[in-house]
Amino acid sequence: MDFGRRLDYLLKYPHGCIEQITSGGFPQLFLKEMVQLEPGSVSQAQSNVQSVLARLNTYQTNDGGFAYWPGGPKADEWATSYAGHFMVEAEKKGFAVPNQIRRNWLKYQKNMAAQWLPDRSGHYYGHDFIQAYRLYTLSLAGEADMSGMNRLRQQAGLTPAARWRLAAAYAVAGMGEVANELIQSVPEKDPDKKSYYHTFGSEERNMAMVLETYVLLDQKEQAARMALRLAKLMNSNNWMSTQTTAYCLLAMSRYAAGEKITSGDIKVSYQVNNDKAQNLAFSLPLLQRDLNLDPKTEGSVSVENKSASQIFVNLILKGQPLRDTTTQMISSGLVMKIAWFDLENNPIDVAALRQGTDFKTVVTLYNPGTSTLQNLALSQIFASGWEIRNTRFEETGTSHEIDQPDYRDIRDDRVYSYFDLQPGETKRLVTLLHASYAGRFFLPPVSCEAMYDYSVRAQTPGNWVEVQK
Repeated sequence: MDFGRRLDYLLKYPHGCIEQITSGGFPQLFLKEMVQLEPGSVSQAQSNVQSVLARLNTYQTNDGGFAYWPGGPKADEWATSYAGHFMVEAEKKGFAVPNQIRRNWLKYQKNMAAQWLPDRSGHYYGHDFIQAYRLYTLSLAGEADMSGMNRLRQQAGLTPAARWRLAAAYAVAGMGEVANELIQSVPEKDPDKKSYYHTFGSEERNMAMVLETYVLLDQKEQAARMALRLAKLMNSNNWMSTQTTAYCLLAMSRYAAGEKITSGDIKVSYQVNNDKAQNLAFSLPLLQRDLNLDPKTEGSVSVENKSASQIFVNLILKGQPLRDTTTQMISSGLVMKIAWFDLENNPIDVAALRQGTDFKTVVTLYNPGTSTLQNLALSQIFASGWEIRNTRFEETGTSHEIDQPDYRDIRDDRVYSYFDLQPGETKRLVTLLHASYAGRFFLPPVSCEAMYDYSVRAQTPGNWVEVQK
């Protein structure tokens, strides 16, 4: 199922909302049960989990929920359940969870569960799914809200996704019979995708939740069938969002922990080029080893299976090009244009700038569709001869700004901006720059994407620029 590639994607994902940092930490809770790692990798995974737990307080709101971005004033209901789910699972694995954060989160979950009312307007499809997940997290935390669970179960027209999640809540609470009754004749696949809008979801993410429910109910045959479907999807080149990736890894880890995947120790030997053959033995579902490869254009890796069980081998090669040769212009569901100006708003050509020049870039983004584009991420990586002027620390403040994103992350050589676009809406985002170092540099492409919908994205090509003395 290409566990390593999918996990690597999560660990290197550059954005930092509450959903994404949680998604990066979640699968690492179960690595020791899933993958036979080298000692250093185990320690690193534990450190990564602790890092996520330590960052949760920067997202927690006054009412105990978790905001989507650090310091946000309003809790996101789904993200609050998701981060709390991670927190409870981490605690079960022996990690220290800050007591105040956990207590405030529980208070928020209980209050929201008690206040919940079904959406009769029809404008909020999946509203019951959010409540079901909230109730599941309370059940998992040992604080099952039985009255809330029973009230939701009696609601007419529960969506399939809500039924599966509520069944998981009952299963955790030890009421398997009620759980089985809830999912009887309920489709595993929700035909309506509108609930994805509010839950960062996808068909694959919901499949992973179905698998998790089968595991909780000890329905081995159904679980094996669903695990096989998920494994094929994970092994494909299909794009998956951070939440989908994390929940698929989580569900597959749960399945592997409850099933004897291997029959005794697996023994293999491998040889890289003409080096000495190495022998390995493992009993967990996956083994991962780093190979020291010479930087050659040709080479070979041979693997010999010395056990009776069938094994599957993936060779994962990674590298970084000397420069980004991307020249393709992309515009899919989103229109993006880039312009360059001096500080007096006169257009300039950045192909050749004088050292010491102050200037700015204006990225214009337009939503040509009829639906809101949510959770857009604009990524701007600048030429290494330029410096970003962080106006938050300057007297100019935001005087050069045109539109404000919901959240902006300014780093040494790049700026990430996050926002939504209503149908027909245009935003213009400004970044101030300074031509600091003389030389010829590559300016990487600028890209903008919907973080939970790969069909919405835009990109402009990269090009060479020069800073002259």
